[in-house]
This record gives sequence, structure tokens and C-alpha cells, in this order.
Amino acid sequence: MRKKIPLNEPAVSIIKGMPRIKNSPYVFSSSSGSYFKGLQKSWEKIRVNLEMQDVRIHDLRHSYATILASNGASLLLIGKMLGHADPKTTQIYAHLVDKEVIKASDYVGGFLSNLGG
Repeated sequence: MRKKIPLNEPAVSIIKGMPRIKNSPYVFSSSSGSYFKGLQKSWEKIRVNLEMQDVRIHDLRHSYATILASNGASLLLIGKMLGHADPKTTQIYAHLVDKEVIKASDYVGGFLSNLGG
């Protein structure tokens, strides 16, 4: 199933600067020029080079969703960006950080305190 994935300018810039396999129509291709079939071996090398052996690819999706949620993005928008069909799936990804929960609670407390005049 094909998905339309929006890319920000930094991501587009990185992709444009990547070496390409001649005559391959794929952005990410194997050394033979066919489509890229797996990331596990490459991801292992990346993790070792960055000294981040405990970071899984899936953790990056969680971080992406958390950054969006912490900055006020709706679960509907986050789900669309992650390609989720079910909003319940997005709720699992979007971990709100404690400071945002406290900030929201303080806002409601302040609002209610001001109702009395």
C-alpha cells in the first residue's frame, strides 16, 4: 500500500544530497538499483556509530509523535502524519511529556480561579 508522506525542508535537503544509483527510480535503492528491502543491517551500523545501541527505529516514530503532541498538534494531525487509520493507534504513540500535562493543568486552574472575579 502506498502512503503519501510529507517531508520537511531539512529532510528534503538531506535526500537531495544523497548519492543515487544511476538509472534507479527509487530514492532509497539497494546496491543493485532495485527498491530498498530492509533497514536492519544499516540501522545497526548507524546505532553503533552514534553510540545509541538501545534506540530502535520504532522509537523514532514515538519521539516524532511526542514532539508534535508536546507542541500542540492534534491527535488527528499526528495520526495523519504517521499514516494511521485508527486514532487509537496514534494515542499509543503520542506520549505527552510531564511538563505539558502540568502546563495544561495550570492553565485550567488559572482559568477557573479567574471565574470568581
